[in-house]
Amino acid sequence: MTKILIGLAIILFLLTSYYIYLGGFALVKVEKQIKGPYYLVYQEMKGPYRNSGKVFEAVKSLLSEKKITPRAWAGLYFDPPAHVEESKLRTHAGALLEEKQLPEVQDLISSGKLKLRTIRSREYAVSEFPFKNQLSILIALFRVYPKLNEYGLQYSFPPFVYKEENFENEYIMEIYYPDHVEYLMTTP
Repeated sequence: MTKILIGLAIILFLLTSYYIYLGGFALVKVEKQIKGPYYLVYQEMKGPYRNSGKVFEAVKSLLSEKKITPRAWAGLYFDPPAHVEESKLRTHAGALLEEKQLPEVQDLISSGKLKLRTIRSREYAVSEFPFKNQLSILIALFRVYPKLNEYGLQYSFPPFVYKEENFENEYIMEIYYPDHVEYLMTTP
């Protein structure tokens, strides 16, 4: 019996340690900041957000062929999954480039393999979360997004309304750096 309890204590200790390592107890705060401009080369996706990894891989492959190293990877997520059917969720998934890198991808843009979106400097509600691996992103879904929603309620952001057109100026952008993910929610 003692061995079972010791074994369970060790397992609990290891799981808790791993959760801490992934950022499970990281302080999550949200504050207004001016961010941008950004130059996002991307592909569009419609459907479950969990499938966006395939789109990121496609963009990564195109940039790798040209030996282009992005500033960071980024996704624009336009629809909250709690309010929109999975098949209608819209994403722009791709890479943030420096302005000086844009001529290197012009042929990919002209051919339609990639799209370019220039995101002007603007005010966002910003949060960040440590990035260790894909599990960090999963934990962040339960830690960061509730804080962003609380912030929106606190500052009376208008409620979400699904739009077929003219929806591209309201989003949450996730920027994936090697050691953290930055979450930028557009402000009204």
